[in-house]
Parts: sequence; structure tokens; C-alpha cells
Amino acid sequence: MADRKNRPEGKKDVPAFPDQQTSNTLIQVQTEMKFGDQDKARRKAKKKTKKGEGSSSYKTDIHVMELEDICQKHNVTLEDGLKSAQVRELQEKWGPNALTPPPSLAWYLKLLLAIFGGFFNQLLWAGAILCFIAYSVDPNEEKDMVNLYLGIVLSVVVTLTGCFGYYQEAKSDDIMEGFKNLVPPAVNVIRDGKVQELEPLHLVPGDIIEIRYGMKLPADVRILQCSPDMQVDNASLTGEAEPQKKKVCSCLEERDPRSYG
Repeated sequence: MADRKNRPEGKKDVPAFPDQQTSNTLIQVQTEMKFGDQDKARRKAKKKTKKGEGSSSYKTDIHVMELEDICQKHNVTLEDGLKSAQVRELQEKWGPNALTPPPSLAWYLKLLLAIFGGFFNQLLWAGAILCFIAYSVDPNEEKDMVNLYLGIVLSVVVTLTGCFGYYQEAKSDDIMEGFKNLVPPAVNVIRDGKVQELEPLHLVPGDIIEIRYGMKLPADVRILQCSPDMQVDNASLTGEAEPQKKKVCSCLEERDPRSYG
């Protein structure tokens, strides 16, 4: 306990205000609300996007199916692959094998939305404008500079937090763009009983592809046949430093799902 006897006279305890927020707390709350609004906007944009407008609703359970069931479902064999008629039908149904880009705006519009968008940002801008108005209409000869300083501080804070939010969003967009570089320029596909070299963009569900050493995977794949020493580097997706071994075994056996392609 503190010793009150040695306290100088004339000094009083300063009451603590638990509800008093610092500028760092305001910035944190503002950033959380801004990113919350952006997340809601992304969800609405995804709901509005229709199936035929560049998005794919393709879902598969191929990773838990037996080899025979996979071939029967896609009407395909390992030796012959898909037929040309099947390929055309699947391309019309699912579209190209590419990442669907999200709805995007110009960079300057994103920056303006980051600075002026969101309820909390608009609240701070309203406070800054009121401070400037109060300073300008002050009838005294020596105007109160507090209103001017407060308006400037609010404007600077909301602008800096908006720029920081835009920078974070731009970094995320760059990461998504980087995934395009993970796709190989060409892949060997078995169609009509022949091995063909195609761009990964033209792959369809059910294609039988050949994977070679050092090759980047062109799509989500299920390993049907492989050598005993096959390994896959997942560092770009999972952060695992060492390549992981892959194998083929029955789905009825007890296994780790990560053992499958």
C-alpha cells in the first residue's frame, strides 16, 4: 500500500477514467469498423454475382471417392481420358479453369472509399468540419485556436488510417494476383486416348493429367497413380518448409486427408 504520510500537502489524487480512450484506441476502433464494412460489402458482392457471370459453383467430393467411383462419375478411363464431346460440354457448363477475379474498383476510388467511407470515418469528418466552422464563426478578435487544432488533428488521423487501410487492402490484392504465377504454362492431358499439351485454362473436371518432377499443379487434382517417392511442395499455401510425401491408398483405410492430392 502507498504511504499517505509522506505525500506533499496540496496534492490530490487524480481520479482514473476507465472509459477515457486514447488516440491509439480510436484508430484501432476506426480500423476495425472500416474493415467490418468492407467485409460486409464483399459478402453482398458475392451474393449478387450469378453463376453465369464469371463465377463457378463447382463442388466436388473426389478426395473421398474410390478410383472406380471417380471414373464412373466422370465417365472417363485412365487410358483414354475424356472425349472431345465431353470436354466441350464441360467447358460450356463450368467455363475456363481460372481464378474468378473479385469485383474491383480503380485505385483512386478505393483510396477515397478508405478515407471517406464507413460510419466511423464519416463521424470523424463531421467532427472536423464542425471544428473548422466553430473556428471560422468565432466573433472574438483573438479566435480560439483549440477548434482549429482539433479539426486538423481529426482530419490527419482519419486520412492516415484510411491510407493505412488502403495499403493493407492493396497488399492482399497483390497476393491474390501472385497466385496466377503458380499455374504452369502448359500441361499434358490425356484426351481421346492421346496425350495433348494444353494451357491449364482449358482443363475441365474429369481431365486426366500427367505430373512431372518440378511441375506446378494446374488445378485441384486427385492423385490416381504415382511413384513411391512422390513429394509435393505446399510452402506457398500452407507454409510447410519441407516437401510432403504423397501416396495413393483406398479411401476406406484410416488415413490423413493431407496424404491426397
